[in-house]
Amino acid sequence: MPNANAAAHTNQFRRHRFTVVAPNQHYTGATAERARLPESFAAEIGLHCEPLSREESIAAAKDLRDAREGCWRAILSNPRRGVEVLPPWLIGTDIEGRRAYDKASLNLRASPNARRSKRDHDHAGKALAAALLRADQAPGVLPSQRDDHGLDYARASVSRLARRDPSLRPWHAIVEQAFAKRAASLDFLETRNLRFVAAVARRYLSHPGAESLSLSDLIGYGVPGLRLACLRFDPDRGYAFSTYSVNWIRHCIGRAIADHGRLIRITSHTCDRLQKISAAQRRLAAEGKPVTEIAIAKATGMSAKLVRSSIEALATTQISSMEAPCLAMDGDETTTLRHSYRDDGPAQDEVVHAKENVSILADLMATLTPRERTVVAARFGLDDGHERLLVDIGRDVGVGRERVRQIEKDALLKMRAEAVARGLAGDWIGKSIMVRGRVSPRQVEMAIG
Repeated sequence: MPNANAAAHTNQFRRHRFTVVAPNQHYTGATAERARLPESFAAEIGLHCEPLSREESIAAAKDLRDAREGCWRAILSNPRRGVEVLPPWLIGTDIEGRRAYDKASLNLRASPNARRSKRDHDHAGKALAAALLRADQAPGVLPSQRDDHGLDYARASVSRLARRDPSLRPWHAIVEQAFAKRAASLDFLETRNLRFVAAVARRYLSHPGAESLSLSDLIGYGVPGLRLACLRFDPDRGYAFSTYSVNWIRHCIGRAIADHGRLIRITSHTCDRLQKISAAQRRLAAEGKPVTEIAIAKATGMSAKLVRSSIEALATTQISSMEAPCLAMDGDETTTLRHSYRDDGPAQDEVVHAKENVSILADLMATLTPRERTVVAARFGLDDGHERLLVDIGRDVGVGRERVRQIEKDALLKMRAEAVARGLAGDWIGKSIMVRGRVSPRQVEMAIG
């Protein structure tokens, strides 16, 4: 007997039959524009398809599971090379089944035409394929090693072996045929349940942080969640596919809003805490209780320090337009935020003067040898603005610390003599070279930037 709550949940989506082109009547203004889907987009992703019933979804999920198991059976159909293409993280799966398969493979290779050997090999391959499929969703498996990543790894290995050895091409064709059946089953289950993605995504249009995302964007972020649900759904447990898939769709859309919904990104776990804090604030306000950090902490089960840090993290992401009106310093007239900030940057004539000075410095550096230019540039940070020690420069040049100091001294003497010859003693380059022997990294930075 199907679960009544699960059936009602499924019927809710079946009755939802919202218009995917026109905006929802509950939305107005910019939200209504974001809720509009182009007809071409709706037809392309199959939103007009009739959703599957509970029984049809379970039957499609079983077909997908059989197709995935068929892929492993096709890979293991080669008694000599089938084990070689298994991914490393699945080699230790079902030791007993692996031994039985190896034994059957040896017997089949010894007697390739024996009917019993073929039957035993097929039986052992089927048992090992079922074990590999179960291991894909076993607890503790890394995210990078589940959801058919092992199948994709084995398929790529078979393709690589078939390119090297033409005798393996029939085996490769069998594997590709099994994978084509798997892709068709997955696409069918995915396409016929895309309405669930659209129904869930529509509820996130008014979600905090999703103001910059349209309905088509939210659907695109929710489709990977539907694919995960298709691969991880167990049709033997008795619950509806819609109940299981909606949770994954919400998970993926929520993570996408956390990553892309704000101009200044907040980590996903911080967004989860902020949602709990926001719900607690609304609940406390509805009950007429004071909304304080301690009350929120008690309602959410978090510490007051964590509540405070989460709220501060949200405050740091608030963005204001530079053209937003604000009061002037005297409070008599209204100005913009742009004009209320003082520009502490360098003046334009100072930037032009710095560029001229850098040009003069380049001419003085041209009088040095390549080694001297390297030492001076590294010593005074002329390239990146970071001054380096004599030991570090000597390690790069291949000489000792004292030799680097001597090269620096000789180079500065050459530059001082050239500066005096050009009459630059009164300029900043002449002063820095003759008096301090260094160039200001800030002026170099101003000239370059």
